[in-house]
Amino acid sequence: MADFNNDGLLDVLEANEQREDDRVAPGRLLYNTGRRVFRPDPSFGEYVNVAMYGKDQGGRGAHAGSLIIQRGPCEEEKGPQQADFCRGHRSLSWVIYQFVSRAMGAVYDSIDPIDGDPLPARNIQAEALNGDGVMDFRVLAGSIKIYYSSPGRRTLPPNGGPFEEIPAPGEGLELGAAVLQDFDLDGRADIFALYRIDTHPQSYTVAIFSVPPGAAAPSFYTRLRRDPVPSLAADVHRNTKIKDIAAVDYDNDGFADIVFVLLERPRLFHLTNAHPQSGCPRPAFLAVVLEGDPAKQVNRYGIGSSLALAVDDGRTARSPVRTVSSYSHGLTNRGGARDHRIVFGLGDGDAPVRLSITWPNGRVVQVSQEVILGNMNSMQAPLTIKY
Repeated sequence: MADFNNDGLLDVLEANEQREDDRVAPGRLLYNTGRRVFRPDPSFGEYVNVAMYGKDQGGRGAHAGSLIIQRGPCEEEKGPQQADFCRGHRSLSWVIYQFVSRAMGAVYDSIDPIDGDPLPARNIQAEALNGDGVMDFRVLAGSIKIYYSSPGRRTLPPNGGPFEEIPAPGEGLELGAAVLQDFDLDGRADIFALYRIDTHPQSYTVAIFSVPPGAAAPSFYTRLRRDPVPSLAADVHRNTKIKDIAAVDYDNDGFADIVFVLLERPRLFHLTNAHPQSGCPRPAFLAVVLEGDPAKQVNRYGIGSSLALAVDDGRTARSPVRTVSSYSHGLTNRGGARDHRIVFGLGDGDAPVRLSITWPNGRVVQVSQEVILGNMNSMQAPLTIKY
């Protein structure tokens, strides 16, 4: 869900897959007219593999305005009507829509799959990773791929911009799932990845990839650690697959935990983030929740907003950016959850100076240092900003 037409009401993207017969029934975009009545956009129709609402190009900290979709499989062999539709909606190609003149229109179409990669994306996630304040995208499609923003160019699909592919941390490992989050609250996004061990199909290992201090340009990510997941061996079927993964702070200590579910057996697994270890200093953080006002044409959850926190460690100043791309889910093709609290990790030495919020309608508000410092280090009582 997102407010695609900027009227303050949350709309719905219907993510259909191709039927087995010749009937064309693509996913629809349903505009919320109020009172539980939804109006379909007559110009929109896509088979959807993965989708997210974000900003694929623009200025630093720009609010969302693009619906980014990787199309689902579209087989022409299923009949003449399907063949006609599929010729204009190629399997696994990427398309970007924006709301213009009362309807969604395609502003970019890759026509074919990007990078010559025929694998469908498992999920997509956006964070500002390379310091320019424009969203970069992590895509899971056989491996972990990151498409970095580049001034004046569209980030995803890539158009000659920087790119990084993160290899498996060893031989005989098959990537099962991955999620991007600042797991140690040092202000830099980490990647948590689960890999299945080919020689022991019931066993998984975890790899954490992090950005080392001082890294200024891609490739950013290096492996920080690798650990087995012993509890899985007795609980999974041979050759089982991971259905979905999410990073949510369910114990409210500020550190994102991991939740994932298996495909063949509907079991939910929790991996609790044990950082910090005994004797280590506890990093500071700021948790923020936005509350929009539908009466003023800003959706209730602030979906589409961006937040930039100016920080200073006494040597350099920077402004990490976060976005609100969903309220509780919508990042993956299986509906993986996302914590609605936006968290800025501050490490041991970063001092917050100012918080800038760009609402979905483009309005910018500033939150003072005094207000920020009075609402630090609490997930149960986050800093709540109302429109």
